[in-house]
Amino acid sequence: MTLQRNNNRYRLKPHEIQVIENLRSKKVNRLCVGDIHLPYTHRNYLQHCIDTYHKYNCNAVSFTGDLIDSHFASFHHTSTETDGKYELTMAIEQIKDWYQAFNNDTVPNGITVTLGNHDLIIARKAEDSGIDKRWVRSLNEVLGCPDWKFEEQFVHDNVLYTHGTGCSGKGIMKRVQNWGTSMVQGHIHTQSFVDFTASLNDLKFGLQCPCGIDYKSFAYGYAKFHTAKPILGCAVILDSGQLPIIETMPL
Repeated sequence: MTLQRNNNRYRLKPHEIQVIENLRSKKVNRLCVGDIHLPYTHRNYLQHCIDTYHKYNCNAVSFTGDLIDSHFASFHHTSTETDGKYELTMAIEQIKDWYQAFNNDTVPNGITVTLGNHDLIIARKAEDSGIDKRWVRSLNEVLGCPDWKFEEQFVHDNVLYTHGTGCSGKGIMKRVQNWGTSMVQGHIHTQSFVDFTASLNDLKFGLQCPCGIDYKSFAYGYAKFHTAKPILGCAVILDSGQLPIIETMPL
């Protein structure tokens, strides 16, 4: 493959040819960003996701959920080191960098966030208080991400993307078998794997995505003495749902 420039023939390098072929292809290569729990996100995680996006020539992005932590409003024990105003202010400020990296101009096939249990804390507490959901603003409006779609779950290329609430670790494979579809989920921070199941007719996978949390933050003080530690990284689903790969992040 060559390009004509100022009457000189320029021969493309192999990796440049691959980039052009990927752009022409209709196949979707999806970056799967793990739970980030803003504002308690590892400082190197965004760059790791950006690098992975370009490494695999991705053209779609999805987040596994728990975009925000809402530690101050947790149904469990909370630290006195934070409050709602601080958390939201910091989350809005930090998400600007994520939105600059992943928006409709940089991601041709769009960005989707599957809602996690932490994302829904405020809405759940509003409902428990008898507040009609019409009074509660949408997350993309609050966080300033108009290009991003927020869904409970979605299916693309015969792969179900969901947060994973109610399903711990290896439990994803039971869902893959019972629901008859490949799946990608987050929710669990201390496990990451791809497992496969086969029938006589097809092959399906379950991918437990790693995460991007700052596990040394006070927000994760509850897990300080847990034996299992968070696995940091992201994942990609290549060739329109055919090839799942996990990209762990160096510590």
